[in-house]
Amino acid sequence: MRDPSQEVTRMNLHIKRGEFFRGDSKTLSFGHSHPPEKACAHSVCGCTDAVAERPPGEPFQQKQNVLWESTLGIYDIEIVLGNVRGEGITPRKEWPRATLRWQGVGTRAAREGHKDHAYFTWNDAGLQVEITGIHTDDADFDCAFATFKFGNKMDLSHLRQGHMTPDKDGVDLEKLPTNALWVYDSGYGGPEAMRMLPEGDEHDQWWAAREQAITLATQVVPLSLFDSEVADIHASVEALNLKPLLNEMATFFKSITENYKQTALFEAATFCRKVTRST
Repeated sequence: MRDPSQEVTRMNLHIKRGEFFRGDSKTLSFGHSHPPEKACAHSVCGCTDAVAERPPGEPFQQKQNVLWESTLGIYDIEIVLGNVRGEGITPRKEWPRATLRWQGVGTRAAREGHKDHAYFTWNDAGLQVEITGIHTDDADFDCAFATFKFGNKMDLSHLRQGHMTPDKDGVDLEKLPTNALWVYDSGYGGPEAMRMLPEGDEHDQWWAAREQAITLATQVVPLSLFDSEVADIHASVEALNLKPLLNEMATFFKSITENYKQTALFEAATFCRKVTRST
């Protein structure tokens, strides 16, 4: 018998573009989307107003998201590729981000009237993980964090090299295998720590998930052009038939979220956190 909680029930694609114009006293934002959504005028904040009609002239900044929404059991899932261009914006490589939201029970978020969440944010070197509703022995709050690194070829300039514990010389990439998967953490002005994940099923699944993220970005980003109409981008991305890949990615992240304390990632992140918070 099929278990509905293990099946993705929908995978809806949305293209959302926001354009920002200089008004007399505030920034004016106008949104395009496909499928179309009615634009409503309202105050966004003290410095920005959303408008129902596109202002004349060229925007000084644009933001665009290619977004898939799905439901998997109790989880609402979003997988998004976002981009920004405009004044003062340095072009950067686009990576997907996955977000899971659910109604927790007895968690801090639930007590405050919010849903719990899990963020999986890819970047050039690896993955940032944040999952609420997770109690750890060395944390005062119910949220778990992990910084993943993949392989042995990356820019380490953002790490505080030279303070690594127990290796005082920092991370030596040349000593790591090409398929290395490791967790990194650093304290507030204190030591750093890293921990390798052992090879095995979970190790291989994380590498497969990274390949899926690369495939997603490689196929979608060239189609997500600011100079194209959002409806045309929607049609082009839809034609890629990415739903099997997205379903697999969503199912894997759901499994990690539900079983986080039983994962090798949790063990490695807990070790690093204890080292970096020990002083």
